[in-house]
Amino acid sequence: MNLSEAMQIPAWSPLRSVASEAKEVLPLIYEVQENLFLRAQPYNERFEQDAAAAPYVTLLYWAASFSALERQVKGDETIPASPGAKVPSALLLGTNGTYEELKKALSARSATPIETASYTNKGDFLFKEISGNGLTYCFTSPDIVAEQTPCLVKIKLGRTA
Repeated sequence: MNLSEAMQIPAWSPLRSVASEAKEVLPLIYEVQENLFLRAQPYNERFEQDAAAAPYVTLLYWAASFSALERQVKGDETIPASPGAKVPSALLLGTNGTYEELKKALSARSATPIETASYTNKGDFLFKEISGNGLTYCFTSPDIVAEQTPCLVKIKLGRTA
């Protein structure tokens, strides 16, 4: 499964119906291709548990490295989000992938970019984030660094018909 195919998966699809070969690499996190992962939940969109169909896919991650994904999923600031692969062009909105360029591109697409940060339960910094158009770009610096590129992209999956 490639990135384009993964981005077409409807949210709340049973994992086995969309990515039967996916390998669980963290609890409820499945690798579908190098640097590409699906998050799943043990219940459906109505919060009903159906062991026969579970788990259900809810989110897609592209990660530059496994450690970047692990930092996000575990919420552990001690895990370094080490650099790795370059962000695929399909996720760069026609930019070079830097913080400033992504922010401008989201604004130009009529999406008001939302700039936030995520923290651990203890208040330790995890990521600086820019969100818009169903994409959330995660950066390792707590400061706005114009030339920094994302180490992780969270991709919202579409709703079922």
